Amino acid sequence: MVNGSRACKRQAIAVFRVGAAKRAWHRKAGTEGKQAAGWRAALPELALDRRGLTLIEVLVTAVLLSLILGSAYFIVDSTMLNWKKGDEQVDVQQNLRLAMDRLTRELRASAGIVNISSQSHIIFMSPDNTKYIKYYLYGSEIKRATSIDKVYWKGNNPVAGRVQAVSFQRVTGFPATVEIKITGTNGFVLTSRVTVRMMREQN
Repeated sequence: MVNGSRACKRQAIAVFRVGAAKRAWHRKAGTEGKQAAGWRAALPELALDRRGLTLIEVLVTAVLLSLILGSAYFIVDSTMLNWKKGDEQVDVQQNLRLAMDRLTRELRASAGIVNISSQSHIIFMSPDNTKYIKYYLYGSEIKRATSIDKVYWKGNNPVAGRVQAVSFQRVTGFPATVEIKITGTNGFVLTSRVTVRMMREQN
């Protein structure tokens, strides 16, 4: 009899705990005092609490996630492309400015202009009259060479790259002045006028 009464007590305690857990779940879900209807009434409370996603929900989530990731990739790719273009623009402009600065500085201090080909090259004498200096366009590069007889040229060192065109023109009325125009591969144009000091002094 003692064992039977103990078993009854344990069963009663277990039933009480299950009932308390159910009431707590209803209070949490806001369904306390409401009667379940439809297919929910046929499922245990535990099954309702742990139910998974349906196929439609999984598909909708996958589509939304794909749209979000695609938009993020497009934004990052566009940003990187714009940054690359801007970096190339700066690089071309810097190359042209360095070439123009070196050419104008050397031409200004020269002893005189020897020959000009408007779309090809310019040749002038060094300040000490010992050699010829030539700047010319080769492919997409401006190169510099030197010679003592205008026949054999040496050096042919690149001064600037990414050059589309270069032109040298004498300025009308100013025989000692040359207008130099350099066009980069990105369409950037740099123009400068240089007056040869020694030629100006002679005139």
